[in-house]
Parts: sequence; structure tokens; C-alpha cells
Amino acid sequence: GYQTFLYPNEVDVRKLLMFLIEKIPRDEEAPTTEVGNLPCDIEIWRKNIKETILEGLHKPWTPQFCRNLGNARNFGCSGQITNFKPHHNLIFVVEKSLSSQKGPCSQHKTITVFQQTATQKFDLISTILHQNSIDLYVGKTCSHEDQQKFVPKQNQTVTALPKSESFVLKNAADLSPISNLTQEIKNFKDQNTNILTIRKTLTKNINAIKNEQVEAQNELENMQAEVKIHERACLVLDNPKENTSKLETLIRSTLERRKNLDQQWQEFRKPMLNTIEGLRTAKHLLKTKNVKEFQETIKQLEIALEEKKAQQKQLATELKTIANDGAAPRKEYIKRILEFISNIRKQRNDIYKVLDDTRDLQKQLNSLSAQLQRQFCYTDDLLFQTAKHDV
Repeated sequence: GYQTFLYPNEVDVRKLLMFLIEKIPRDEEAPTTEVGNLPCDIEIWRKNIKETILEGLHKPWTPQFCRNLGNARNFGCSGQITNFKPHHNLIFVVEKSLSSQKGPCSQHKTITVFQQTATQKFDLISTILHQNSIDLYVGKTCSHEDQQKFVPKQNQTVTALPKSESFVLKNAADLSPISNLTQEIKNFKDQNTNILTIRKTLTKNINAIKNEQVEAQNELENMQAEVKIHERACLVLDNPKENTSKLETLIRSTLERRKNLDQQWQEFRKPMLNTIEGLRTAKHLLKTKNVKEFQETIKQLEIALEEKKAQQKQLATELKTIANDGAAPRKEYIKRILEFISNIRKQRNDIYKVLDDTRDLQKQLNSLSAQLQRQFCYTDDLLFQTAKHDV
């Protein structure tokens, strides 16, 4: 507030200046592609890098030779370029004798893509990766006899090729792994659906069995109670005379106990009933008293209301009579009141002046009395000294 300017303090002034600096309008519409706005560009690059890394982490990892499009390498020479495309993942060999064989490893196709790419000088690393992937796939899917049949024919074709290309085109076949994988996935889906249906039926059966188990337990408990009753009846029927006498004695004892309990209950019941009746009567009396008090207060309020209405009528009639008589208006009364107030203020100022004068006189009197006392003491001392010298 204004106190920071009237009574300056370094801390307060610094806070005020920082507040004003923060409230200064900023240029939010500045372009981010300018050369001077390097921090904005760096933040954008960081965000893009984070997004790409998160997308790569969420995706499942796949080897480079199994992807649709790999990273092509270009060192400035067109002969050393290798495009890792889907038709390069598995290399094809032109051979008519292999197409006549049956089975998953014996069906091969003749594709002109190999003829177009065979003249290129492939890089050593890419050829090794292709060769290793083909060997692994053939070893997993094909049987041992098919591999033995397939190897010598490959050797015959490879000898015709130059040394740089024979390492790449050793085991060539169109094995169509994607179709096999799709068939396996379909089989797994069918199996999963069958398992889910079986699971649902089993859960239904289990719930039905649980309900039957609960019903059986309830029936078993009822049967056990009935069996206990039958056992007791059989025990009674073994010796009827003795058992009947025992039962009679038990009945008599229970009847006596019941009579005693009834007597005790009556003894406790009478005082409790008396207390309940007393409380009820007291409650009724309190209600009647409260009702009477409320009625009396209502009557008193009605009487007061009538009196006030009568007073109101009288005042209204007096007002009308005063207005008709031509009494002084309100403005004159206000003027008189203001004059009284101004006179009172003048008198008050005069009184304050008189009081100030009396205070000044009192101060002067006090100073004069102090001087007189000092002179009196001084004269006493002089008289005493002169008296000493005279003696």
C-alpha cells in the first residue's frame, strides 16, 4: 500500500518491484522458428524425442529382417545399397525342379525380383543376416530328409553363380511364414473359444452342484434333528414306567419353577407399573400447565395489541388536527436545532479557551511559588550564618 512509499523498506520495495515485473505483458505470439528463439526450438525437439521414444517402447520388439521396411544404408555408392523390403526377407532361387516337390519346404516360386537384384553387390552384414534367418526357418519347419534333398540342388545352382553371390543365395525358397502364422493364430483362437465355452459350462455345473450341496446340508441337519428326537423316544420306550415317572417329576419341577418366576415377576411388576403411572400423570399435568400458560400469554398479547391499536388511532387523529391547525413546518424545527448545535459548539470552544487560560495561570503560579520557596530557604540560610558570626 501507500505505507511502502511513506516509510520505505528495502524488502517491501523489492517485493513490489518483482510483482510489477511479473505483471508486465509478455509477447506470447512470438514465432518459434526464428534463429533467436533457440530455447523454444530445443523444448520442441525434446518433446518430439520423448514422444518417439515412448511410441517405440510401447510397440513390441521385432528383428530388423522381420520388419516391413528396414533402415537402408547409403554410403554414396549405389552398388552397396541394400533395401530391407518384404521380398528381401527371404531370398528366392530360380529352380524348376524344386516346384515339383510336396510339403511346406518343397513349394518354391520363380520371381524376377531376384534376377533384378542378383547383379547388385550386397553388403556383407546384410547377406549374413538373410542367410542366418533362412537357415533358422528351414531348420525349424522342414524335416531332415527334406533338408538333405534340398541341399545338393542348392549346391548345383550356387556353383554357377560368382563367389560374392554364392554365399547369399545358398538356401532359397518361398516358405510363406506369414500364412503359416495366420493359420496358427486362427487355430489358437478356435481353441480359445472352445475353452471359454467349456469354462462357462463348467462354472454353471459348479454353481448347480454348490446349490445342491447347500440343499443337501439343510436336509441333513433336519434329518439329524429328527433322528435325535427318535433316539430319545426309543430310549423312553425301553423302560416306560421309570421314564414316565421321571418325566412326571420333571414336569412338576418345571411347573414349580414357573410359579416361582411368576411370583417374582409380579413382585417386580407392581412397583414398575406404579412408577409408570406416576410419570404419566406428571406428564399430563405439565402439558396442562403449559397449555394454560400459553393461553394466558396469548390473552395478554391480544390485550396489548388492542391498546396499541387504540393509541395508533389517537396519534393519527392528533396528526390530522396538527396538520389542519397550521403548525410550524419541519424545516423550521431543523433550523432551530442547527442553531442550538452551533451555539453549543461556540460555548464549548469558549470553555476550552478558559480551561487553557486556567492551565497557563496554574503553571505560572506553580513557578512563582517554587521561586518564593527557594528565596525563603536562601534567606533562612543567610540569617543563620549571620547569627553564627554574631555569636
